[in-house]
Amino acid sequence: MMNTILVPVWVLAFFATIIKAELTIEEKVKAIAFSRACLADTGVNPDLIKAARQGNFSNDSKFKDYVFCMSKRIGFQNDAGELQNDAIVKKVGAALGDMEAAKKLAASCVVVKENKQDTAVASFKCYYDNTPNHLSIL
Repeated sequence: MMNTILVPVWVLAFFATIIKAELTIEEKVKAIAFSRACLADTGVNPDLIKAARQGNFSNDSKFKDYVFCMSKRIGFQNDAGELQNDAIVKKVGAALGDMEAAKKLAASCVVVKENKQDTAVASFKCYYDNTPNHLSIL
């Protein structure tokens, strides 16, 4: 029970500090709801999500399912796993405060992999690796 409550709190804190953006109350509520739903849906070990905050992206199948779940819920991918470039540019641009940088980042990070989960993980890792403050959605 304690992990179920704590994980969304650190996910929210991570959201706010890593992307250096102010989250509205609505965005905070959504982030917590998305995280809780994806944790429940996938059964991922929360330590794997914490490790991703440091740039260590796991190959664990539940972790990949969690990342895809988050990607889908925030609108970066649809149910079929197709990347939604316009949504990515809009949301990453808002987080970075720079739409041109977001377009360049999306162009280099929107790469289709073998399956929708691998596509989500590769995209999120690319955002993390290629932004000065290590943009992370997890």
